[in-house]
Amino acid sequence: MTDAYLAERLSETHPWVQKTYSQLAELGHFSRRHIFASVAKTNGEERTVHFQISAQDPLRPDEDYFEIVECFYETMRTTCMIAAGYHAALRAMHARNASKA
Repeated sequence: MTDAYLAERLSETHPWVQKTYSQLAELGHFSRRHIFASVAKTNGEERTVHFQISAQDPLRPDEDYFEIVECFYETMRTTCMIAAGYHAALRAMHARNASKA
């Protein structure tokens, strides 16, 4: 079982998973996401890009951070929902086995 397979299967019921997985996979494979995350500012007139690699993030819109928090929330909500379903299935199985005894 691979992470790509899990993302694909979860996307069947939670469509946001595949997009999020793809974006996060870019971080693990050093791609454009790494490069753009470190851009502090650009100057179109001079055609320059300034990068900031430090302990502090470059200034960026609050919406960028909201997206991260919302994704974390949805991931935790989905995980809890799946765990609750698993727990309910186990309880039902144990109840059936107890009634047979």
